[in-house]
Amino acid sequence: PTTANRRIAVLRALARLSGEDPKSLTILGNHLNDPRREIRTAACEALAAAGDPASIDLLTARREKEENARMIETIDDNLAKLRDKQTQLGKLRKDLDATKREDRKLRERVQKLEDAAKE
Repeated sequence: PTTANRRIAVLRALARLSGEDPKSLTILGNHLNDPRREIRTAACEALAAAGDPASIDLLTARREKEENARMIETIDDNLAKLRDKQTQLGKLRKDLDATKREDRKLRERVQKLEDAAKE
């Protein structure tokens, strides 16, 4: 049998090391159903730390079943963190796309100038 503290440490490490690995997401998601609140809390926080958008569905499903008010608050906090990450990621993608467009335009201008200089 694993102590709660050991299991919590493993969940946190899994979140840090796994990235968006579907198997890790499944393992973390399964721990949302642990009878011990501290394990559910650790799983919830680990899912948010991993940052996988699929975690939103897992946390939302758990929230619908959860009866503990503190746990519901923890889930809500971590859902907000995940949604903020998604918003930030969307902004970064837009910025990256704009930078790529600007880069393409600049490359075209440089090419035109180089072509004009050769003539």
